[in-house]
Amino acid sequence: MEVGAAIRGLIPRDSPEGKSWPSIVMLLRHPQNWPEEALLKLADAAWGMNGEHDRVSPKIINASKSGSVVFQLATRIFVSIHQVGQRYSFPTLGEDAPDDPRARMWAEHTAWCALDVPNRYDIPPKERKECYMLLMHFINKVWSKDVCGLYLPAEEMQSPPVMPSQIPNLGDLIASVKWSGLNPASMRIAGM
Repeated sequence: MEVGAAIRGLIPRDSPEGKSWPSIVMLLRHPQNWPEEALLKLADAAWGMNGEHDRVSPKIINASKSGSVVFQLATRIFVSIHQVGQRYSFPTLGEDAPDDPRARMWAEHTAWCALDVPNRYDIPPKERKECYMLLMHFINKVWSKDVCGLYLPAEEMQSPPVMPSQIPNLGDLIASVKWSGLNPASMRIAGM
């Protein structure tokens, strides 16, 4: 059996009802479809390490023509990236003001790119936060004004969340995360 086919069987795209693994969706102003070579360079910059004798880089173990890629970072650590050239979803309006940065991030995005740590359900909060920190290394490499904001779908189902579920781009990535933590969202995302 081909390795890619075996991995696809281990990492299904759909999750069980009411469960979600750590995922960060970058809401983008314009479709961004990085080719495999560019994703590999970004992944190496985000997750590569200098070993005792040489550089240890992430490996692509599966790639599709649709722009989805699965990286193996270590023996049991996988990250998948999905690039989609259409809107993600729409929030159901809550108490947030129309000029709230979160409302703008949803209104202004036209495409999205999701980074997932697949098949990590029901993990303790500390481990969930570590998964997000792992994904944030990649996001830090591509953070720009083209990123309207970040959406963490699993955190809308968690009580208490370990990260804000909606993070608008306020310029600096760290400042954006901190602002979102201090200003919780009341918008919830409608089903896709």
